[in-house]
Amino acid sequence: MQVGVTNPLREFLKWKAFPPNEEADPFYCWDAHRVKVDGRVMLVVCNAANRFAGVMAMRATDWKRLGDVCRQLVGESLYLAGFAPNAVEDYLARAGEIEFGRTHGRKAVGCMNRMVDTLLWCECDHDAQLQPFLMHVVNVDDVGSSACHEGYGVAAERMAQDMLSHGIDPFGGEGPFEHPDGVYDPTAVDRMAGAVARMIDALGSGDSGEVESAVAELDRLAASGTIGVPTQEPARSIDSFTAQMLAERGLAQPWSEGCRVCGGSPRVYLNALPYCLDCYNDLAERMMGIPHVTNDHSAIVVFDPDGAMLQFSVERIVDPVGATWTAREVLAAADPRAEHGYEGVEVSIRVPADADQDEALGSLWEKAQQAVGNPSTHVPSWMPGPVSNGAHVGGEVRFANDVGWGRLDEGEDGATCIVVDGQRYTGEQFLDLLSANVGFDLHWRIADHADPLPEQ
Repeated sequence: MQVGVTNPLREFLKWKAFPPNEEADPFYCWDAHRVKVDGRVMLVVCNAANRFAGVMAMRATDWKRLGDVCRQLVGESLYLAGFAPNAVEDYLARAGEIEFGRTHGRKAVGCMNRMVDTLLWCECDHDAQLQPFLMHVVNVDDVGSSACHEGYGVAAERMAQDMLSHGIDPFGGEGPFEHPDGVYDPTAVDRMAGAVARMIDALGSGDSGEVESAVAELDRLAASGTIGVPTQEPARSIDSFTAQMLAERGLAQPWSEGCRVCGGSPRVYLNALPYCLDCYNDLAERMMGIPHVTNDHSAIVVFDPDGAMLQFSVERIVDPVGATWTAREVLAAADPRAEHGYEGVEVSIRVPADADQDEALGSLWEKAQQAVGNPSTHVPSWMPGPVSNGAHVGGEVRFANDVGWGRLDEGEDGATCIVVDGQRYTGEQFLDLLSANVGFDLHWRIADHADPLPEQ
């Protein structure tokens, strides 16, 4: 996969000028640019053939592994646009390893620059790195030109067309895909959308006969496998499933404020419209063709070594390849530990999107219980005055135990810190903690936040 680096990005990275690129299919080529959107520095990767783009907020360390970030961003942007996981994997396999070089011609860069102009008017998600809303704006809402297509069009549609022309079924088929006329057929979703619209009309009229007829039609379409099939237009698919969810709840029109389906507090934006987390999960699972797993548990409780009860809030979010369950410790407003950088323990697990809910919650509880049951830092209240083998942090003495759970974190200012057992340390404080334990063996295990905990 050739990734062309724009001159501003190359100068920022302090890289030397590249030699001319080897000739390659533009469909497997991307151009990378650094731009500030709504006050945050973003990496934008844009396909040289069709202007399909990925957008991600960058941390200081991300620039040091730009190849991995670019490949991840290409894959995530394709997933979020509704393309099937096997199609995305096929595309990435064909594209090959990342090779940096020059950008891919004036026309491709010009189309990218016009797309970036659209981004500059948008608001980003300041709480996330990946930017689904910004990608939806440029890939679905925006209409523009691209280097390898005539006239104006939507980037997501043109990416689907290019996949088809290269023998990749963008929406779920196995192996090379061949369509007799080279165009993906959207009529199945049109029929489903029409059936949902008739259901809404029937509910509004109050005619029981019309409702029964509409239900029978939806049942027939579901039995034929129509419902749950994404299209090359993710926005239309999202609208269709949203209408279906509203009809099931007896609502004739979406909510004007809050979540479009239930009116609750919005957490995710799809098709530039807000959804609460549970409705988003329901919608995502319908688009993936799997049963919806309702998250009825908002909290779990574990006990620390002293027997104190700790409450954790639970959150589940679905993506195109699975589901992440996260438990975060709930701190009281007046918790004195917060004054010294304590922000609570957080653990996560990754499971299939349709995994059994009780089993997932059980695994999440077990991981949270292990995290609080094996603390690596503690402050003995009985220890008076300075101690030679302790580290002084926030006016308290802390010790290293034999097992600890933590993560590396980075603030918006780019400063890296270490979070151990919910306690935030600066680099200097963490070194003090380590240097206070001379003579101990230290073993590191760098793992994904969702990996199983190691044995004691």
